[in-house]
Amino acid sequence: MYHFNHPIRGLCAALSLACFAACAPLAVFQPGSPDREGPEKARPVAVDAGAPARLTVQVYSPGVGVLAKALVTSSRDGAPGPAGRTDAAGRLQIAEAPPGAYVIKVKRPGFVENIRPVILRADSRTLIEIPLARYESEAVDLSKNVRVRRSNIEIEIPAGSFVDGDGRAAGSGVVQFRALDVLGEDLNLMPGDFRGIERSDDDPNDASITEIESFGAASVTVVDDSGRKLQIAAGKYLTLRLPYQSAGESAANVAASVPAEIPLWSMDEERGLWVREGAARTIARGSGAWTEAKLPHLSWWNIDQPLKTKHSIWVQSFVNESGESLFLPTMSGRGLDYNGISRPYGYYGKGESRIPGECIDVKADSKVRLNFTFADESGFYEAQREIQSGAGGSSCRTDPGAGTVIKQIVLRKLPTTCIRGSLNLKGAQGRESLRLELNAFGYLMEEGDTLVEDSGPDRSSNGGNRRGGLLYVGDAPVNDDGTADFCVDNAPANRDVWLFAIGPTVQKNLESCDREPVASFRIPITGDSADIDAGAAKGPGQRPATCARPDTCFDAGKLRGRLSQTRCVQER
Repeated sequence: MYHFNHPIRGLCAALSLACFAACAPLAVFQPGSPDREGPEKARPVAVDAGAPARLTVQVYSPGVGVLAKALVTSSRDGAPGPAGRTDAAGRLQIAEAPPGAYVIKVKRPGFVENIRPVILRADSRTLIEIPLARYESEAVDLSKNVRVRRSNIEIEIPAGSFVDGDGRAAGSGVVQFRALDVLGEDLNLMPGDFRGIERSDDDPNDASITEIESFGAASVTVVDDSGRKLQIAAGKYLTLRLPYQSAGESAANVAASVPAEIPLWSMDEERGLWVREGAARTIARGSGAWTEAKLPHLSWWNIDQPLKTKHSIWVQSFVNESGESLFLPTMSGRGLDYNGISRPYGYYGKGESRIPGECIDVKADSKVRLNFTFADESGFYEAQREIQSGAGGSSCRTDPGAGTVIKQIVLRKLPTTCIRGSLNLKGAQGRESLRLELNAFGYLMEEGDTLVEDSGPDRSSNGGNRRGGLLYVGDAPVNDDGTADFCVDNAPANRDVWLFAIGPTVQKNLESCDREPVASFRIPITGDSADIDAGAAKGPGQRPATCARPDTCFDAGKLRGRLSQTRCVQER
């Protein structure tokens, strides 16, 4: 989740995936001045609410990149909300949305559907990134006993267990499945936000919500030959087996300590929460252990344990190395000795209050890696910090000051270089210029609040107000043949970046839902030219790599592509 300042009202929008509650008139907590990490009091101050919010949904897949033409739907309090398909850069913009709690769903052929809850605060700009996982598939005869087996998943289907939408027994079909390696980066693909409720009729706004840690997860879907979803017949069950995955434990330790049963959860697609449905039993398998569960319906399924005790980590402010304030970098916490990811709460106490800075709830008495990323017109920043969470219980919802309070996090500016090259794009001919945007953290960001036109001869000046990973780097004039030469300063050295070339509309009104064609390119910045500028000159008479000396810049070469029309919706 990324956050933006409103240019007129100056109202900070601190929103998060991790809270699922109705929006109401808010109160902000004002902190004291801690000079240590420890308990602290907080006091509420009123904040206005009411104006529409603006939401950008970014869809991508690890190892694939951004995903165009993904179907994005939303719901608010059970009623259908804005919907549309992502553009060539994997982005869908919703220009105006009433404040409140939403569930965002994303579908695309070949990928498992993902679901994320999000709260939109009044008069805010919010970006939510939703990754999609590729699924495997296997054609089967459902009139017979079926066993689908891979190294990380087993699915058993008794004969005659599936029916179509009319209740007729299904014959042939295709099993679509994806098991997640929750010990690795697959943990980011988990739907929801690592929160669940013990019963399906629990109020998701009350204390019944619990944070969970995963020991294995998978999605299982069965479709007929035409791609229509099939359902498990009444009284029938599908058997799912997954490896028991416990972070920080050897196979021998796992075999010795694994519980006989672990709670089983399915994804409630309407609320974006995990709902407990019985338990999975554990079974011995070689030197390790697996889990086995009987599934009464198809869904994402999760083998999870509720956190017995959670501990809040409240970061109150963020600065760069010069001590200048940074506006709410992206923050997350990844468990190192448990399988869970924590994202900040934007609202606490059933949506009635929030605190300055960012706060996440993690597992108590555990190792956690905190990650922070940020970008603005001056460049790209990041920070990591590993901490041991306290053993005492605390919560961002109710008592953030009782947990770990970090007064300040310093983000380091990444070493930079410049990139030069040329664009040859279909659809660019006849345009005066292309707007260039650069992203270093893997996601395309929302437009900034202000764009500063660059009239310099090298077209390399930075302008705008960018947050969370995207940098506006100026305009590249289009030649008569439709090509455009460019040079971009402040690109982070020795890492992959995304360069976005956008055909500005005539109006250039970012407060409206303008349609702007875009082309995107992934550029791996490597080699000697990227090393020339690590923030310092390399010797007598030498200067850092900048567009003022294009011969020192990383050469991206000729980038060919096509300006594709984006899609932007304001209402369903």
